[in-house]
Amino acid sequence: MGDMGDMGDMGDGFGSDFDNEFDDFGEFDGEGEFVHSVEESDSTGFGDFDNEFDDGFDDFDNEFNDFDEFGFDDGFDEFGFDDGFDEFGFDDGFDEFGFDDGFDDFDNEFNDFDEFGFDDGFDEFYDPDEFFESEFDFSFDSMEYGGVDEFGEAFFVDEYGEVYDSAAQEERENTYAAFNELDAETDWDNYDPDAAAELIDGIYIDDIDDFDSDILEGLLIASDDYSAFDDDTMFGFANSMDADAFGDLGGDRVFDMATTMDWEDFDDMDNDNVFAMATTLDADSYGLLEDDALMGMAMGLEYDDFLAFEDDQLYGFVENMDWEDFDDIGNDSVRGMAMGLDADAYGTLDDDYLKGMAGGMEFDDFQEFEDDQLYGFVDNMDWEDFDDIGNDSVRGMAMGMDADDYGLLGDDHLMGMAMGMEFDDFFEFEDDQLFGFVDNMDWEDFDDIGSDGVMGMAMGMDLTSFEDLGSDHMMGMAMGLELDDFMDFEDDYVMTMATGMDVEAYGTLDDDTMMGMAMGMDFDDFMMFEDDQMFGFVDNMDWEDFDDIGNDSVRGMAMGMDADDYGLLGDDHLMGMAMGMEFDDFFEFEDDQLFGFVDNMDWEDFDDIGSDGVMGMAMGMDLTSFEDLGSDHMMGMAMGLELDDFMDFEDDYVMTMATGMDVEAYGTLDDDTMMGMAMGMETDDFLMFEDDQLFGFVVEMDPTTLDEVGSDAALGMAVALDVEAYATLEDDYLVGMAAGMEFDDFEVFDDEQLYGFVENIEPENFDEIDSDSVRGMATNIEPDAYDDLGSELVEGIATAIDPLEITALDPERKTAIIEVVEPESLAEFDGDLLGGIVAGVEPDNIAEWDPEVELAILEGLDCDVMGTAGADFDQLLDSPPDTNFDDIATAAIGAVTQQAGEEFEDLLGALANIELFEAVAPAPEGVEEGEPVGPAPEGADEGTGAETEATGEVTEGTGQGDAGTGAETEGTGEGEATDEESNSESSEESVDADLQTESSEESSEESDSAE
Repeated sequence: MGDMGDMGDMGDGFGSDFDNEFDDFGEFDGEGEFVHSVEESDSTGFGDFDNEFDDGFDDFDNEFNDFDEFGFDDGFDEFGFDDGFDEFGFDDGFDEFGFDDGFDDFDNEFNDFDEFGFDDGFDEFYDPDEFFESEFDFSFDSMEYGGVDEFGEAFFVDEYGEVYDSAAQEERENTYAAFNELDAETDWDNYDPDAAAELIDGIYIDDIDDFDSDILEGLLIASDDYSAFDDDTMFGFANSMDADAFGDLGGDRVFDMATTMDWEDFDDMDNDNVFAMATTLDADSYGLLEDDALMGMAMGLEYDDFLAFEDDQLYGFVENMDWEDFDDIGNDSVRGMAMGLDADAYGTLDDDYLKGMAGGMEFDDFQEFEDDQLYGFVDNMDWEDFDDIGNDSVRGMAMGMDADDYGLLGDDHLMGMAMGMEFDDFFEFEDDQLFGFVDNMDWEDFDDIGSDGVMGMAMGMDLTSFEDLGSDHMMGMAMGLELDDFMDFEDDYVMTMATGMDVEAYGTLDDDTMMGMAMGMDFDDFMMFEDDQMFGFVDNMDWEDFDDIGNDSVRGMAMGMDADDYGLLGDDHLMGMAMGMEFDDFFEFEDDQLFGFVDNMDWEDFDDIGSDGVMGMAMGMDLTSFEDLGSDHMMGMAMGLELDDFMDFEDDYVMTMATGMDVEAYGTLDDDTMMGMAMGMETDDFLMFEDDQLFGFVVEMDPTTLDEVGSDAALGMAVALDVEAYATLEDDYLVGMAAGMEFDDFEVFDDEQLYGFVENIEPENFDEIDSDSVRGMATNIEPDAYDDLGSELVEGIATAIDPLEITALDPERKTAIIEVVEPESLAEFDGDLLGGIVAGVEPDNIAEWDPEVELAILEGLDCDVMGTAGADFDQLLDSPPDTNFDDIATAAIGAVTQQAGEEFEDLLGALANIELFEAVAPAPEGVEEGEPVGPAPEGADEGTGAETEATGEVTEGTGQGDAGTGAETEGTGEGEATDEESNSESSEESVDADLQTESSEESSEESDSAE
């Protein structure tokens, strides 16, 4: 077991070093005894052992209790007991307690008990330097303890996973002992190959580099077959020999070594040895090696190594590689191969090899090439391969070349390199270099490169260099761009591109390109074009694209053109530009320029432009220029406007537009346009029309909309029309205009004009006009003209007025209505309306009415004077407005007489001869008109018979009175009939009713005064 050491130095046992910090062996008393102190609690970690853990050291009396009770052999058997560690594949019982007992992992880093402060005697089992004793200075650094075999022999495992035990040690010693017999005098050429192979196979791999290079070389010379050697052994030999040893071995043996080695090992070898191997092989051998072997050797070589190859040798080396492997080798090695080749060799290599080498290098690598060398490399590449290489490498080739060499390359090569680069790459070029690159390209190739590359080339140049490119290059670059790309340019570049082209070039560009250039420029950029250039640019655009370009750019194109050129453009182009601009844009034009723009448009196109644009064109011109537009243009612009747009114009412009059209033009406009123009003008504007023009304007309007144009427009049209035109117009136009006017508007008419206006309206159509407007007509027609209008027209006027509004008519016109309208028509009037008319008539006029008229009025007022029910004056007085019923009653005596004369002669009897009824005849000499003839009734003062008071009190405005008998009237000054013999009861009631009517409060004072 060896020296256990001073057990007293253990301190408190093993537990002090454990993470769980418990003392599992108690305390050692320094005399071979542990004072065992295990708590009853499971905190000791020994709960599974019932707290009766026997740590094996209790007695220490050579009856060592060696953990057998835990069910394993601990390895102490050789000391006279079973230590239980024989297998090391067991659960030692300590794992579950959470501490490292030295046996947990067995990862060949055996943790024995040394850390606990004593020598446990296990060192010789896991330390190969102690376990294996030898006269040779063997290294065991890479070995780890592996355990014990079935014979109890310890074994180790080396870094290759091989078991190393005493047998291996013996073989190793025997092999190494055999080497003692070898020296510089050994004849390796005649050495037994099998013996050499056995020696090679017996060398422990880690020891190979301990042997002299000559010995290793000799063994390889003596051995005639390397196929049995593993790759690690062969790597060891190749890496441990001196570089010049490979030349002694010769190409065949080196070839065998290379084929035996793992290709990945070359990268771990000293590059001098790899170089020696590679250059020892002849060029033909490269073709026999596996691709991986060549790739491995290339990875193991450095840049300078390849420059030391012979030309044909390096060519063979490169040619026999798999071209796809260059990208994995490392750029330094690839650059060595590429630059190590003769420039002429590039032309004989397959395209893929050049592509592979280019892809395996980085930007900086190409800067190391000589100019002619890099030119040769690039020139011999397939131009289509540049796009597959990677932009960093392509940029390296492009920038590594001399600018003058671009012109020597074929167009396809420049295009290919451009395709292989990205946008940002071009910004790395020097200005003159990039200019040379682009300037030497074929302009037709830009369209194949891709817009990203074209943008990079254009924007990567400073503007001065960019300006120096020719028209074809500008055109080609434009072709290579997408529409949206122009938005990413600074506008100066787009302008430079556009203005840098010949006029003819625009015709070769597609619509999107032209549109893109236009969108990429600002207003001011278009001012930089020459006149013919600007015309050519616009003329070659698709007119439908203007609306998508942006108003600022479109305005730039339009204003950048010479005004005379508008006429040379197609109508669609002018329309397109107009559609692409906004209202405010047109105000930026010069007057003559805008006039030329509009005047050269097709009038039919205005309707497609949009009202905003049409308004801008019209209002953007000064009025004088606007007036110079022809009828068709005025008509077209009107068609292009919405109804509400006319309200936003200054009225002079609307009037100018309307009067600037031929009469026939109005017929082509829709109703809304006509209505809009009318609404956009003031009253006086219509006076500017010619008579036939205004007539045509009105006739082409929808008469049903005339009442919606506004009173100013309606009045303007009405008063501006010739009087004779009223008779020519359909009556619904007059009705429409009248309906559109207000009360005060009719004051503007002169008498003849208003009369002509009114007389041409059908009587029944006044009812379609607002009452206020009809009253305006009635108010402003002279009373004398009523008779000329005739009964039907006056009736139509009167009945169209609201009963409440007709009271506002002056008495003369009310009288005229009564006198002109036929009695039978008056009788049909609405009672309220008729009452409103009569209420305002002067009493003198009432007395002069014809009895037939009086009767008609009474009938119209629902007053049946001689009916069986009698006259219901209370009802009449109840209906506002108050009327002159007392005057009507006085005047109605003649009507009663007329009615009673024949039909009621028997009924009236002597009543027909009463002087009261004869008072309607001419008064005798000396008697005033209306004064009764004959004596006053007994007991009453004489009077006219019209000055009576009602028998009951009449409340003002109500028309209601206290009931009376009809014969017993109170008051003073009443003229009351007293002839009982000649008055029947019915006649008394009739007379009393007349007297009551006569006493109406509204007109009593007027009646008293008049009588």
